[in-house]
Amino acid sequence: MKEKIVITGIGLVTPFGIDKNIVFDKITKAESWIKEVNKIKNSSIPSKLGGEVDPIMLKKVLLDTRSLRATFVSQLTLAAGMLCLQDAKIKVTKDSSHKIGIFLLLHKVQ
Repeated sequence: MKEKIVITGIGLVTPFGIDKNIVFDKITKAESWIKEVNKIKNSSIPSKLGGEVDPIMLKKVLLDTRSLRATFVSQLTLAAGMLCLQDAKIKVTKDSSHKIGIFLLLHKVQ
């Protein structure tokens, strides 16, 4: 028997922010989030431009202070997952947790 998969929510963590409506609006207006980066301090990297996610916005989503001790990539992942569940209006319970999965897409340009 084939199981059905349903996409019910989206969680975006971008340099534009975490509000999906604002992000989509800025994308459709062709606004750029590329600017001079601050987080990477490495003179061997030829370009100093990129898109950065402000860690302060993650605190709006990651209310459990334990998650703020995780690596930044883990914080991004947790925040995207939380936003996805909020968007889908899904309450994770002991009975439903085994039925919930999150597909995460990370993109790295090489």
